[in-house]
Amino acid sequence: MDNKGNKKSVFSKQRTKYGTYTVILIALVLVGAIVINLLAVLLTQKLGLRADITDNRLYTISDTTVELLENLEEDIEVTVLTTEYNYQNTSSYRPIREVLMRYEQLSGGKLHVRYVDPYANPDIVAQYSELSTPNEADIIIASSKRYTSIVPSDLYDIRIDYSEGTQQQGLQAEQKFSSAIMYCLADELPVAVRTRGHGESELSSLNTLLTTANYTLDTVNLAVGELPERTALLIITNPQKDFTDDEIAVLEDYLNNSGNIIIFYDYTCPDLPNFELFMEDWGVRPMDYIVCDSEWNYTSPRAVIPQLNSTHTMTSDVRSSTGEYVVSVDSRPWELIWGDGVVTGFRRTTAIMTSTATSYAKSTETGENIQSYQKAAGDVDGPFYIGVLAEESNDNTGNRSNILFLSSGVAGDTLIDQDVFLNRNLLIHAVNFMNEDADALIVEARYATSSALSITGADARFIFWSLCVAVPVAVLGAGVVVWFRRRNR
Repeated sequence: MDNKGNKKSVFSKQRTKYGTYTVILIALVLVGAIVINLLAVLLTQKLGLRADITDNRLYTISDTTVELLENLEEDIEVTVLTTEYNYQNTSSYRPIREVLMRYEQLSGGKLHVRYVDPYANPDIVAQYSELSTPNEADIIIASSKRYTSIVPSDLYDIRIDYSEGTQQQGLQAEQKFSSAIMYCLADELPVAVRTRGHGESELSSLNTLLTTANYTLDTVNLAVGELPERTALLIITNPQKDFTDDEIAVLEDYLNNSGNIIIFYDYTCPDLPNFELFMEDWGVRPMDYIVCDSEWNYTSPRAVIPQLNSTHTMTSDVRSSTGEYVVSVDSRPWELIWGDGVVTGFRRTTAIMTSTATSYAKSTETGENIQSYQKAAGDVDGPFYIGVLAEESNDNTGNRSNILFLSSGVAGDTLIDQDVFLNRNLLIHAVNFMNEDADALIVEARYATSSALSITGADARFIFWSLCVAVPVAVLGAGVVVWFRRRNR
C-alpha cells in the first residue's frame, strides 16, 4: 500500500509540474501576443510605420508626395463628410482611408484628418458651400488660402483592355490628394485660356487634366476681349475661322512676353491664311495629309504610335510603369521650314514626335472622304513630324516663349483618361516644361492584381491525399501511440 501511495504521489507531482509548465507557457504566449499587438499599434499609429503588402504597392506613397508632405510649411485640414466607421467599413472607402492615414503620418503633424457627420454638423457643410454644396462622404482639403472638394468616385480609375474586353479598377487617390494640397498651398494659380470665336472644338479631358494640374480655366474671344492676367498657357483647338490681324497682334504680343501656346490643328481645319502665316513665322507649316502607319499603330492605321524625342527636356522623361506609348489619331503632319533643331534668329523648331519609317500619308487636299486607311498607290512614305515645339530664347530681352503644335487626336478623351497610354504624361510634361512655375505632379494610378494558382489534376490529387488523408491519419496515429504508451506506464 505504501509503494502504491508513493507512486500516486510521484505521478501527482509530475502532473502538477507539467500543469504548471503548461499554464506558464500559455501565459507567456498570451503576454507575447499582447506585446506584439501593442508594438504594432505603436509602430503604425504613433510612428507611422505601416507595411504595404498589397500587390503593386496599392497604398505606397511616391517619393514626390513624401517630399511634399515632409516640407509642408502650413497646416492642411482634411475633412471627410461622414463617420470614420463608415469609411472603415465600406469596401470602396476603406482604401481611401488607408491613404489618408499615410498622408497624416508622413506630414509630421502638418496635415490633419477629421471625420464629421454632415447631418449632425450642418454648419461644417455650410462652411464649405462656396464652390458647391458637398455631398456625404466627400473629402474637403483646405488651407488658410483656399479649399477644394473631392468626390470619392474620382479617386478611382478604370483601365480598359479593348483587346481583351476587360476592365480593371485602379486607385488614383495620391494623384488627386497631392494635386489638391498643391492647389491649396499655391500663392497664385496659373491661368489656362481657351480661345473662342473661331469655331474651336472642345477637348473635355484636356480641361480636366489642366484642372488637376491646378490651372484656373478661362476663355477669351480675342476680337473683343483681352487675355486675363497671369495667363500662363493659351490653347487654340482646331479653329474653323481665320484670325484677324488684330487677333494675330495679340498672340504676338503675348509671345513677346514669355507666353506659351498649344495649337491643336487637325486636317479638318480649312485654309486659314492669316493664322498659317503666323505659324510660318515660327518655322512651322501644316501639311495637307493624314498620317497612318501599317505597323506602329493601335488597332487601326489611323491611330499612330509615334517615336518621342529622347533628347529634348519636354519628352525625355515621358514614361510610366503602366503606359507603354503615346497614340495620336488622325494626325496632321508638320513641315519644319528651317529644319529640325535649326535656330533662326532667336527661334528654334524641334520635332518632339515623329512617325516611324513604316508610316505613310494620305492626301486631304481634295477635301474628299478617305475610303480606306490601308496603304495604297499615291500615298507618301514617312516618317513625318506630328508633334513640333517652336521655342524663342532671347537673352537680350529675357523673353522665353514656346508654341507646341499637335493634332487633337493626341488629346482625345479615351487617350488621356486611360493610363495604358502615355498621352496624359506627355501633356503634363509639356505643360510643366512650358510653365516652370506650375509643376504638376504625375502619380500613376495603382491597380490591385491577383494571381490565380494553376495546378494539374495530378497535383490536385496529391494535395488531396496529402492534406486530407495522410496528414490527419498521421496525427491520429501519433495520438494513439502516445495514448497507448501513457496507459501502460
